[in-house]
Amino acid sequence: MDAGLAAVIAAVIGAAGGIVVVVVQQVASFRSENRDDHAKVMERLDGISGKVDSVHDKLSAHLTWHVTTQGGRAHGRPTQRSKTTLKRKA
Repeated sequence: MDAGLAAVIAAVIGAAGGIVVVVVQQVASFRSENRDDHAKVMERLDGISGKVDSVHDKLSAHLTWHVTTQGGRAHGRPTQRSKTTLKRKA
């Protein structure tokens, strides 16, 4: 084999190896970034989940109150305001 051809082949192999190293480093960097972003999103979702659970509990308690009261209203409370009540407030 000619010395010049050997030098070209060595240079091509070196360049290809360098490209492979850069690609592997980029893939590793993307995976690390993705893992960090995923962790941030999970933290946010956990916070939202707690708030949704709280609203669910409050809504369930309120609906239970409606079911257990007479006609869905508190005892003795009129279903509509009377004209007398509206005149007094005006």
